Amino acid sequence: MTTTNKAPTLQQIRDTVEKWQRRTFPTATSYGAVEHLAREANELRAHFWRSDVLDVSDSPEVRQVPAHTIDVDAVAEEAADVFFMLVALECTVGFDLRAAVAAKLVKNMERRWGAPDERGVIEHDRM
Repeated sequence: MTTTNKAPTLQQIRDTVEKWQRRTFPTATSYGAVEHLAREANELRAHFWRSDVLDVSDSPEVRQVPAHTIDVDAVAEEAADVFFMLVALECTVGFDLRAAVAAKLVKNMERRWGAPDERGVIEHDRM
């Protein structure tokens, strides 16, 4: 008989992260969570920019890490850290992250989106 290991749902993971964070970091604050979130986001971003290109006047295409050389495991680990910090922010501020994401998705689906900027970022129209 074959057994299958079902991966936990994102909600189950989120709940486990919350319990671990409350136990491990009982004095955590919302300011600390958002500062830590910024640091983790910067660590994630670092995997996409070449550290050997120091001239900021170089085009983003020159500074960007070629897609085939990205360390997927390292990116996944940093993305997980970002998720942990989003859960920490949710817990310290007191909002429902799932509800916020669902509401924001509806809002974003109704928006008009522009062309990518020089770094490839696509933002909604600000009209």
